[in-house]
Amino acid sequence: QGARSRRHRWVRAAVALCGAGSVVALLSWRDAPAPMAPEAEALQLAAAPPAGDGAPVDLCTDGWFIDASMHVRFAQKGTGLADLITSSGGAFTLVGDLQPTGPVKVTFSISTFDYGTVSVRTEMERDATHLLRATKTRDSVCLGVNGTEPVCMLPPLGSLPITSFQMQPVGTVAYGNSGLATVTDFQQEGGLVSTSFKLSKAPLAELWNGHLEQLATVATESLAYVAGDGLAPQDVHAFVAAASGDGVVVQGTVVPPLSERGLACRVERKIAGAMASGYFGAVVRNRLAAANISSVKPGADVVEASAPAAVIPTEAVRCRHAERRDLVLGSSCSGFCWPAGAPG
Repeated sequence: QGARSRRHRWVRAAVALCGAGSVVALLSWRDAPAPMAPEAEALQLAAAPPAGDGAPVDLCTDGWFIDASMHVRFAQKGTGLADLITSSGGAFTLVGDLQPTGPVKVTFSISTFDYGTVSVRTEMERDATHLLRATKTRDSVCLGVNGTEPVCMLPPLGSLPITSFQMQPVGTVAYGNSGLATVTDFQQEGGLVSTSFKLSKAPLAELWNGHLEQLATVATESLAYVAGDGLAPQDVHAFVAAASGDGVVVQGTVVPPLSERGLACRVERKIAGAMASGYFGAVVRNRLAAANISSVKPGADVVEASAPAAVIPTEAVRCRHAERRDLVLGSSCSGFCWPAGAPG
C-alpha cells in the first residue's frame, strides 16, 4: 500500500510538472512487450572477450564518440613501435614509439571518412604503470595520462563540414602484442551503438505523407525496450534512412548513459541477441499494431536487422537544418532529415 501511494504521489507530481500527456507517454512506452525467447536470453548474456596480448576487447561505437581507458607499462629495454590497441578496420591506431633514451611518445590516430587521418601525441615514462585515456568526440581527438589535462587535436575550423570527422568502422579491436608494452584493464567509458533494420510492406512514398515520425517512434521505443538496462526512448534516436524494396531501412543510434563502464557493448549484445532470436521483430509488430500507421501495410515485419549496423557517413543524410548535420547519425537530426534521394 505504501509503495502504491508513493507511486501515485510521483504520478501526480509528474502531471503537475509535465502535463498528463507527457506522463502517459512516460508510463506507457514499455507496454505491449513480446515474450522473451530463451535463445534471446542466452545471446544477451554472452560473456565479454578474455584479456591478454592479442586478445579482443570490447569497443562499441558508430564512429562519433569513443571514451576508453587502459593501464599501460612499457618495457625497460628495447626500441621500436609498440601497438597498444589495434583496430582491424584501420579506424584508429594507438602506438608507443620507444627510443633508446627519453620518454615514450604515444600517438592516437583516427581515420575519418573524408577528413583523412587525425593524430594526437603525448609522452609517458617507462618506469611506471600509467592510466591512459583515449577520447574521440564529434570535434576532437584527445589523450590523457594519469588523470592530467589531456592533449587534444581539433580539425581546423572551416576546412570541411564537421560531419567529415566521423571515424571509419573499427572492425575487431584487440590488445597489441609487440612485446614492448603491457596493456591491461581496457575499459570503454562511453560509446554509441549503431543499429538498423528493414521493415517490409512500408512504402516510403506513402510514409512520406506524415507518417515518418510515427514509424521512427515505433523504432525508438522498440530499441529502448529490448536494450533494457534502464534505457528509455530518449536514449535512442531513430529515423527512416532509405527505401528498400517494398519497405524501408530504419537507422538507429543508442546513446547509453555514461554511468557504467562497458554499458555500450552490453547494450549492443542485448539488441543483437533480440534481433537474432526474432524477439525484436515481435516487439516491433506489437508496437506497429498499437500505432496503427495507415501507410504500413498488413503483414509488415522486420526482415533484416543488425547491431552494430554498417556505419553510414552522416553526410549521406540531408537535413533541413544544416547546423544539425554535425550530430550523431539519427540523433537530433531525427525529424529533420530526408533519406538520401528523397524529394524535398
